[in-house]
Amino acid sequence: MRRGTATTATPPVLDGTQPTVLWHGWLKKLGRFSKRWRRRYFVFVSMANGTKELRHYDTQKDVAQLLVSTPKGVIALTDATGICCFLPRSPSATVSARKANVFSRLEPGDHASSATVGADAMDQKFAVLTPLRIHVQEA
Repeated sequence: MRRGTATTATPPVLDGTQPTVLWHGWLKKLGRFSKRWRRRYFVFVSMANGTKELRHYDTQKDVAQLLVSTPKGVIALTDATGICCFLPRSPSATVSARKANVFSRLEPGDHASSATVGADAMDQKFAVLTPLRIHVQEA
């Protein structure tokens, strides 16, 4: 996953502020209604007023294009009350029952169809907690 930073060429959003891109890349998101894991392209931005958002899209495009398009969803992190990381119960259970937790990442140019990408890795799950919802993500 790449870490991105905004430049002066970043187009403004509708309210006239220019967001700074802190990070962008692929994550899996638990669906709100269907409860299935869906792969989404996330852009983590910081607005001029200090608010931070995780915006997600169905496809990967140039970040400048994504910033002026309508995201599929937005998780406002100003409302976040915490981040919860899901860890295995015990080291012995992890060794015998499944592989150890590691991050499974795709760099730009990598292909998800490759049999070796993430084949041995269990994805790390985490949740962004807000007063109204729990946003579950998988790296």
